[in-house]
Amino acid sequence: MNVGRARLQQAIAAIAALTAMTATIAATADLRVLAAHAPATPAAATSAAAYVTVHNVGATSDQLLRATTPLAAQVQLHRSQLDGGVMRMRPVASLEVPIGGSIEMSTGGTHLMLMGLKRPLKAGEQFPLRLEFARAGVIEALVKVLPAGGAARAATGP
Repeated sequence: MNVGRARLQQAIAAIAALTAMTATIAATADLRVLAAHAPATPAAATSAAAYVTVHNVGATSDQLLRATTPLAAQVQLHRSQLDGGVMRMRPVASLEVPIGGSIEMSTGGTHLMLMGLKRPLKAGEQFPLRLEFARAGVIEALVKVLPAGGAARAATGP
């Protein structure tokens, strides 16, 4: 009888610990990073664009401050804007993620510019991307490399 009671107490303690961990994760995970993707690049490419969707389910706004990846010397936050009839990419210091809102990066809009690529991006591979936010801190994502032209298709799915 004591062995059965001890096992029951262990099971209850394990369930309590898992419940506490789940509550902590739900309370601190205000941002969701979805659909991280980048198009494959030609062999001689020295830069590439990457795209993510960041959804804020929290009660406060946040800001994407910077991003890094081991595949590039630097990553810049960019926004494309029409300037005198010409579409131009401009670096921005940060990107706002409003309460209950999203940043939806896309071709011709907001994106991450990978500068100084260390090697070409090949379709079918994945690479790590580290996103740093003002409130949420660091979120690690895996970026799927799609065939060239596949970035537009990825914007409609995970």
